[in-house]
Amino acid sequence: ITQGVDGRLTHRGPWRWALDFEMLPGGSRWSGEGSRLEDFFIFDAPVLAPCPGVVATVENAIADNQPGMNNPGDGWGNHVIVYADAGYYVM
Repeated sequence: ITQGVDGRLTHRGPWRWALDFEMLPGGSRWSGEGSRLEDFFIFDAPVLAPCPGVVATVENAIADNQPGMNNPGDGWGNHVIVYADAGYYVM
């Protein structure tokens, strides 16, 4: 996790508990220059649910941010909300 919970610029207010995941094989987040999304090891990696449940909603129409940019207008970005078998929602 490289960002989350009251970050300097992001992860505040309703997005406080959002977490950014990155893969660091060999200690680096990217190969090449790191200027393109495709350079990052996490790009296009599968996302797995943290618990069993039913998909309640999906947002997948928000354009990916380019490295170093953010999109405060679409703060939640692309996401999946799962209604967990245990009776709560996970985003």
